[in-house]
Amino acid sequence: TDKASIEIWAEAFRNVPRKTYTFRSASARLPMSVSAVGTPLIPVRIGDKVYNFWLDTGSSLTMLSSDVARDLDIAPIVSDTLEIVTSTGRVKANPALIPQLEIGQLVVRNAPAMVVEETMMQMGEPRPIEPTKHVKIDGIIGFDIIRQLDIEVDYSENSMRLRNPATSRPDADRNIFWVGLPVIRLTSTDGIPLHFGLDTGAQLTFVTETLLDKLQLEAARIESRRVGGLGGEISLRAPVLPDLRVLVRGFPILFRGAVVRAPVYQVLASLDGVLGGDVWNSGIVRIDMTNGVFAVRKPHPN
Repeated sequence: TDKASIEIWAEAFRNVPRKTYTFRSASARLPMSVSAVGTPLIPVRIGDKVYNFWLDTGSSLTMLSSDVARDLDIAPIVSDTLEIVTSTGRVKANPALIPQLEIGQLVVRNAPAMVVEETMMQMGEPRPIEPTKHVKIDGIIGFDIIRQLDIEVDYSENSMRLRNPATSRPDADRNIFWVGLPVIRLTSTDGIPLHFGLDTGAQLTFVTETLLDKLQLEAARIESRRVGGLGGEISLRAPVLPDLRVLVRGFPILFRGAVVRAPVYQVLASLDGVLGGDVWNSGIVRIDMTNGVFAVRKPHPN
C-alpha cells in the first residue's frame, strides 16, 4: 500500500523494453552550468531538443519535469500516481519511459523515468554561486544512469568529463558500494573508517549520531537550519558539529558546521552521514561505480 515502495515501482516498469547503453567514444568533455543553488547541470538531448539535467546520486531513477514530458509527448505508463522519498519528504510522481536520451557520447535507450510536477524541480534557498544566473532544471540524471558511467565534475572549468568505465583503469581499492544508496568509505584523520551515503540531490552534507559515537565527538552548539532538496526544504533545529576534516583516498575534505540528523534512508548499513550536493565544491569529483572509485582531487591551477 506504500506508493513509494520498491515493489510498486518495479511492477509499474515490469513490461517495459530493456534499457541499453551505447558509448560512441571512450571519453568526452561536456559543458556544465550551475543552478541557483550550486547544482551542476549538464546538457541532455532528447529527440531534437536539449535540456538541463542535474546529477542526483540519491535518485534511484532518472526524472523528468512535467512540462518537459508534455513537450516530448511522454505519457505515464500506468494510471496510478506513485511517490518518491527525498531528503526533505515525499513527492508525487508518475512512471514513464524515455525512448532515447543522449549525454555527450552516451546514448541510453528505453530509460525508465519518474515524471514530477515542474514546481517540484527546484531546491531551497539559493546559495550565492551565480546570483544573476537562473537556469531552469528540466530533469534529473539518477543513479540508474550515473552508475554506468565514469564521470568527473570540475566546477573550476564548468565542465564534466564522461568516460566509458569499461575503458577506465580500475583501482584496487574500491571505496564506493551500493547498498540501496551509493555509500562512500572515508576515513577520519586518525584512520577510523567512516561510511557516508552519497546524495547530491540533498543540498548539504550532514552527519549522524553514529559518527559522534565513533569519533567521540560532541556537538559545538544547537542551530536552526533550512535544509533543501528535491521539492523544497525543511526547517530543523539540530546539533551542529565543530569543523571536521575527513579523508577521501588521502585527499582532505573539511565539513564546516555539519548538522547532526537522524538517517533519512532505509539502507542495509549504519551510515555515519550523507555527502550532499556541496561535495561538488570540494575539488574535481570523480564517480565510477563500475570500478569502485570515488575520488576528489585539486582543480587545475588557472
